[in-house]
Parts: sequence; structure tokens; C-alpha cells
Amino acid sequence: MATIIIFGISGGIGQAIAAEFLKKFDTLTIYAPVRSKVNLKDLHCSATQNIIQMEWHSDDEASLTTIASEIKSHGHPIDYCVSALGALHSDDVKPEKKLGQLSMKNLMWNYNVNAILHTLIIKEISGLMNKKAPAFMGFLSARVAVYPIINLVAGIPTEPPKPLLI
Repeated sequence: MATIIIFGISGGIGQAIAAEFLKKFDTLTIYAPVRSKVNLKDLHCSATQNIIQMEWHSDDEASLTTIASEIKSHGHPIDYCVSALGALHSDDVKPEKKLGQLSMKNLMWNYNVNAILHTLIIKEISGLMNKKAPAFMGFLSARVAVYPIINLVAGIPTEPPKPLLI
């Protein structure tokens, strides 16, 4: 039996990852922290496969602690932790196209969504990972790197970095 937690299952990447785990393991439990219940009808579970949606407020660190405590109470270590969280923009934060468009508000939002949340997940979930067998933690982010600052300052156009999946 595999025990998995997927952050970001409400998005296409998270659902694709879940679908692959469902193909790979006949018996599994997937914990799916979500803001509100998500329609996962396209993820077909067998009688020995279970997806448990758990209420999560990403702006409330205590909410993540509660999720970790609940998973721990089930008594099964996590074999795979995958986070497919991240965003390039929101209704309030637009992607910057030149240096003059950078702002503290936008940078803080980006770092929170694309780095800080992943770090808090590591903090809360790493202690629940399987210690008796190989376990995996993987994090995907919309913003895997920033443009080289020297090129920006010098006004040299740079291509955005290509995502690297390890």
C-alpha cells in the first residue's frame, strides 16, 4: 500500500500526477489538501484506492499543522509527497515584463506562493515520511528561477529559464 499526499490536486498538473499514482499502485491512499472540495470525477479509483480531500487554507500555517496531525493519526507513513502549487499571476498580481514593474507586493506574493508554501510543507510533512523504505518529496513551482539580475540591470534581454524536473 502506498500513502501519498498531493498539494495542488485541484489543478491539471496535480490531477495528472494523481492519475499516474492511481495507475502505478493497486492499493493506495492519496491525501489531497484543498481550499474547497474539488470534483475529481476524472480520477477513477478502484475499491482499494482512496482519495481523501482535506480542508486546507494556504494562508494559515496552523491549517497545515492540522493536516499533518490528522495524517499522523492514521498511522501510515507517507511514501510520496508532491506539491504542484505555484502561480505566475493572480487577479491582483500581473506578470512583470520589465524591471520597472517589480514591486515589493508582487515579489512577496510570488515568493509566498512559489517558495514559502513549499518550505512550510517540508517543515510539516517531512517528519511523516516513511523511514523504513525509500520515500520521495517533490516540488513543482511556476517560478523555478528568476532571470539573471545582471542581465536585467544591464538591459540585456534574457529568455525565461526552462523548468527542470528532477
